[in-house]
Amino acid sequence: MICGRVIPARFQALFLALLFLLPLLHAATHFDRETGFTSLILFGPAFDAQALDEVRAAPHPLVGEVGYDGQFYAQLAIDPTLRHPQLATALDNPRYRSVRIFLPALAHVLGLGRPPWILNAYALLNLAFFALLLWGFVRFLKPRTLGHLLCIAAAAWSTGALASVERSLTDLPAATLAFLAAGMAGASASFPVLAAAGLCRESALVGIFSVVWPRRFSKYEFARAALGGLAAVLPLAAWMLYVEHVFHGAGTTTPGSLGWPFAGLAGHLRTSMLALWNEPSRLTLFSLLSALSLLVQVAYLFAKPRFGSPFWRMGIGFAVLFFFFGEPLFAEPLATCRAVLPLTLAFNALLIAHDERRFLLWFAAGNAGMAFGALQMGWLLLKP
Repeated sequence: MICGRVIPARFQALFLALLFLLPLLHAATHFDRETGFTSLILFGPAFDAQALDEVRAAPHPLVGEVGYDGQFYAQLAIDPTLRHPQLATALDNPRYRSVRIFLPALAHVLGLGRPPWILNAYALLNLAFFALLLWGFVRFLKPRTLGHLLCIAAAAWSTGALASVERSLTDLPAATLAFLAAGMAGASASFPVLAAAGLCRESALVGIFSVVWPRRFSKYEFARAALGGLAAVLPLAAWMLYVEHVFHGAGTTTPGSLGWPFAGLAGHLRTSMLALWNEPSRLTLFSLLSALSLLVQVAYLFAKPRFGSPFWRMGIGFAVLFFFFGEPLFAEPLATCRAVLPLTLAFNALLIAHDERRFLLWFAAGNAGMAFGALQMGWLLLKP
């Protein structure tokens, strides 16, 4: 079978470089001599009047009407201590946004405290984590065959990953850190890496059993797992208390995107099929296909339980979470794919680690609906 053909190391390196080329070109096309890479953040004119003075003074373009979520995390990067007097009004939901502090804090450090540099650092961080994800697949899964490389491509070019790159969001960095923590399972370093993922996006801790898992049934191992779990969770818990102290009463802590199990999914599938029947569109088709592919990924993890695999233990938490998604999350397909990006990474990692007899069937069904992001980014690059 062609997917089982072993690929020499030099061609693997070339393949991975080509994978990185797509987001790299996307970032390059957004560079401007005056504004740098800040157009990737998608600042919207609707929030410009209430933005931080430092952000308004730094050159950056305004896109669309309301922009996108990255504009709020980029403003957190100006002062990740949350002591800036304008933050409470600059953010659309201060308590909710401020919990995800890791990426803004990292951008602040890389930008050396200078607002224009901070904004550009934040805009490019997703690109760095994209490269880190590719490294993680090679480091922990040792790809050898064409099928393995296709799985890496499907994960890295999935809609959730590329949407995060395209809009400077926290999803890809959080998922990458969770993936790296799973790859390091058994080592003490896995706990702080997972803690960083939780501070990047709190839902990353859904996959905590990827690292909090006793290797043997002994008191020592259970104590080690418990202490490791505390090390992964306590930084986020402490930071949430601090956020509550600073922004008490300002916004909500969660956007209310979860609901009764299966209700949101069933409603979404019904609505999408009716919309395709009555008024077909490319977006509606993608919305339906992405939900179906995610269902295949969930089915794979449940049909083939592998408790010994940290990637399976990471993914199964998100497989369960998927069933609790409410219709607001399904209303925006990009949000759905981003929210369970660790599930997509785990699914493809498991296909690499375990040579499945029905590899092509699982691979195609689980990834076909995830290709919209790559198609859209490629189309934008080719568009004159």
